[in-house]
Amino acid sequence: MDGAVLEVEFCDSDALRDISFSLRHQVFCEEKHFEEEREVKRECDTSDDMANHYLFKDVISGKYVGSFRLLRSPSETVTNAHFLSDALMPSATGVNNEISRFLLLKPYRCATVLLQAFSLISDVLCEMDEHAYILAEKRLGVSLKRAGYDISIVSRPIMHRGERAVYVVYNGNRDRLSAKQAS
Repeated sequence: MDGAVLEVEFCDSDALRDISFSLRHQVFCEEKHFEEEREVKRECDTSDDMANHYLFKDVISGKYVGSFRLLRSPSETVTNAHFLSDALMPSATGVNNEISRFLLLKPYRCATVLLQAFSLISDVLCEMDEHAYILAEKRLGVSLKRAGYDISIVSRPIMHRGERAVYVVYNGNRDRLSAKQAS
């Protein structure tokens, strides 16, 4: 769907969160088999209560075509913290948010739509004046770096549903992060 035009929508209702959980089930349970299929056709976990949920909507078709959540953790409890050295823990870096359950439906998984989606995620981080971790395939990290995103690898390679690594996605204001670390 190279012609797709995405917008991001905050899930401010149970109905919108339900759409996100349904998309997650479709991709992570039915398609990729990362999780067991569930009768209710919703993929959710205990971290969802600590997260802000977002949907990607194709403005041309009016359909929701992807989603992600932003775990807002005030401590070392980011999901991927166990992959990080002490020097990279949230208390040391000032980064204590995590982008997770990022997905696009299969017809929308092309470079142009992926970059649009990531641009929208970056906009969300900028609006919140936050940075975030993301566990991603190396090729995604490399593609985003080449496209000009402020992203840094902060872990060794990890075997988790293929080879991945933890990255920090910066919102463009590293000075604020440096000041936060110093305090």
